[in-house]
Amino acid sequence: MRFRSFLITCACAAVFAVAGCTGIEPVSSSSQAPSQPPAKAVPTKGVIVFDTAHGEIFAPTDTSELGQSKVVAAMQDGGYEVRLNSSAISTGTLDGVAAIYLPGPMRPFSKDEAAVIDDYLERGGTVVLSIHVPFPVLAMPARWGLPVRTGVMQMYEGAQGDPGVFEAGTVVEDPLTEGVEKVLVVSGWPVATDSAKLVSAKLVVLADGPIAADTNVTGTWDDGDERPPYGVVGVAPVGSGRVVVLGDDAIFANIGIDQADNMRLLINILELISAPKGA
Repeated sequence: MRFRSFLITCACAAVFAVAGCTGIEPVSSSSQAPSQPPAKAVPTKGVIVFDTAHGEIFAPTDTSELGQSKVVAAMQDGGYEVRLNSSAISTGTLDGVAAIYLPGPMRPFSKDEAAVIDDYLERGGTVVLSIHVPFPVLAMPARWGLPVRTGVMQMYEGAQGDPGVFEAGTVVEDPLTEGVEKVLVVSGWPVATDSAKLVSAKLVVLADGPIAADTNVTGTWDDGDERPPYGVVGVAPVGSGRVVVLGDDAIFANIGIDQADNMRLLINILELISAPKGA
C-alpha cells in the first residue's frame, strides 16, 4: 500500500493547509485567473463545476500523474465549460449548471452545502463524487443510498507490485458501462448499496476475485468483513437528478484515466450528464 500511504500523507497535509479558508468566490467562465482551465471549443452542453474547496488532492490544472488535467480536457472536448469552485457551495454555485464534480474531497461538507447539493439533485442536477479517503464525507454517499466502506481494497493473490492496484472487471449492463469491460483501480474503497435509503441505487462496476477489504475496521481481514464483489462505481437517481459515486479518485486522475476503460467510463458519464433526467 505504498501508493495509498503516500496519497493519505499528502491528503492530511492538504487538510491542514486549506482549513479555515473561506470567502473565495468560484472562478467564472470569463475569468482569466491562472487556475482557470484554458478554453477549448465553444461549449454547447453547459457548465460542469469542478470543486476545489474541500481539500481535494488532485488539482485540475496539474499535468503530473497526480493531477486531473486530462479529465478537465475531456470535459471540455465533450462540449462543456469547466468552472472551478474554490469557496463554500451555495445555490449560486450550482445555478444553471449541468453537473458538479467532487473529486476526492478531504474536508466535510457543511449542512448548508449538503442541503444545497440535495436540492440541486432534486431539481435534476448531476453529482459525480469520487473518494480519496472516505472519512470526511461518509454521510454524503450514504444519504444517497451508496455508502462507502472504510477499508481499502487489496489483492491477496497475484498482485504484481502494489496490491491496491488492480482491474475491476465485473460490469453490470447500464448506460454508464457501455463499452466498459475493465476499470483500473489504483487504490480504492468499496462502494455499497443501501436499499433502505434508496432502492434504485445500484453498483455498475465491481471488483471480484482474490480481493479483500477490512470493512469492519479491525486492522485485519476476518470473518466479520464483507466479502467481494466490492462496488467500485455506483449510480443512483435522486429526485429528478443522478449521482455517480466512484470508490477511487485516481480512476480519473492522470495516473489512471488512460488505463483499461477508465476514459470510456468518463465519456459515458459526460453523456449521462447531457441526457434527460428523471428517467
